[in-house]
Parts: sequence; C-alpha cells; structure tokens
Amino acid sequence: MTTPVPQPPREQLDKANELKLEGNELFKERKWNEALVSYRTALSHLPPRNRSDKPDLDQADVDSQGLTEDPNMTAVSDIPDALDAECEKARSVLYANIGACLSKLVSGAVYP
Repeated sequence: MTTPVPQPPREQLDKANELKLEGNELFKERKWNEALVSYRTALSHLPPRNRSDKPDLDQADVDSQGLTEDPNMTAVSDIPDALDAECEKARSVLYANIGACLSKLVSGAVYP
C-alpha cells in the first residue's frame, strides 16, 4: 500500500482558496449546505497550524520596547513567514464563512 505524497503548503493553500471561491458562489446562490461543505473541505486542505512550544504571552510579560522579560523567549514582534500568515488568514476567513452558513441554516429553520 502506498502512502499519498503530501502537497507542498503553497499548493494546499491554492486548493483551499479554490474551494473557498466555490463556496462563495454557492453561498450567493443561497445553497447554504453546499457552501458549508466547500468551506469545511477547504479547511481540511490547509496545512496544519504551526504549534509553538512557547506559552502565549500576557501583556504583563512584555516591556515597553516589545521585548519579553524572559531572555530565552523570542521578541513579541517576530513576524511569521508570509505563507504561514496567508494560511492563518485563509483559516480565519473560512471559519467566518462557516459561521455565516450556520447562521443562515439556523435562521432558515426558525423563519422558513
């Protein structure tokens, strides 16, 4: 049995964007269930989130220059690479679109 070769992150993001656009068209056509499937499928195509071993920083842990009090931790102003940022934005938009579909489905059930 062969294991499928994972796609490069850029291709995963492109496929997710393609599915999101498909979902947008379905949403415009008031096909809430179909749009929901497209958005959820798009989410499944995104590369996994980068998980950090570092704890989340509280504002109290940061000095006035944006540096952490712990010298072993990186500065708060470190910027993730562009692809990670694009994936996070796509993930956020997809979750918002999923929420919009669910809202339409619920309101349609309550007010047919």
